[in-house]
Amino acid sequence: MLDERLTPDRVRLIARTSKDLSYKNLSKMDLQGLSLADACLNEANLSMANLARSDLARARLRGVNLGKANLGGANLARADLSPDYKYVPSDDRETTYEFPSNLGRANLSEANLVRADLTRANLSEANLGGASLAEADLNGANLSMANLVEANLRGANLSRANLSGASVAECNFGGASLREANLRGANLNGTYLVGADLVQADMRGANLVEANLSGANLCKANLRGANLSRSDLSGANLAEADLAEANLSKANLRGANVAGANLSQANLTKADPSGANTANVNLSKANLSGSNLDGTDWPD
Repeated sequence: MLDERLTPDRVRLIARTSKDLSYKNLSKMDLQGLSLADACLNEANLSMANLARSDLARARLRGVNLGKANLGGANLARADLSPDYKYVPSDDRETTYEFPSNLGRANLSEANLVRADLTRANLSEANLGGASLAEADLNGANLSMANLVEANLRGANLSRANLSGASVAECNFGGASLREANLRGANLNGTYLVGADLVQADMRGANLVEANLSGANLCKANLRGANLSRSDLSGANLAEADLAEANLSKANLRGANVAGANLSQANLTKADPSGANTANVNLSKANLSGSNLDGTDWPD
């Protein structure tokens, strides 16, 4: 249960002293530029609050409500935004309730979220343009329809995250884990995914034009109908991936592993799969016109 509403002056006093603002109602409050480093704000209500350029480094924000809050340029490095839990005894057992952090529609443009814990957080429709999320934990997070244009997610954990319909153009996912992530219909135009783990990711209908996926692991990924035109898949692992009806025109597949992949009705016009492992590939009705087939067992 939230405490009574505090005044901005009282909040600033607590920020300088005990730093305990957990369960407080701070919605719509103007707290821009405030230092809340190492503060405890578990399950606080900061919806629609102005926290632009505030310092929330290492803050405890478990189960916090930051819906529609302005965190532009804020520092949330190593902040804990993972779910909060409540254990309620009932008869002969305890019931556990999970309270994920809510950042839906929040403005986090150019915010510092390096190594932040955003496990299962709600970031749907959030603006994370230009934000730094290197090595952040976004396992199971909801980023549907979020703006991640030019964000840095190098080495981040996005396993089972939902990025459906998200805009991640020019984003850096180098070495990130996107295992079983939902990227259906996402805009990944020009995105850097070198060495990323995309095993069993759902990328149906995604826009990967000119994306760099060299050395990425896309084993058993679903890329049906995806646009990979002019993408770099050199050395990538596409074993048993579903690329049916995908557009791979002018794609670089040199040295890639496409063994057992489904390329039926795919467009491989002027693609370069030279030196790729092409064993047991399904090429039914695929368009190979103008492709460089040196070192493959595909028909000329």
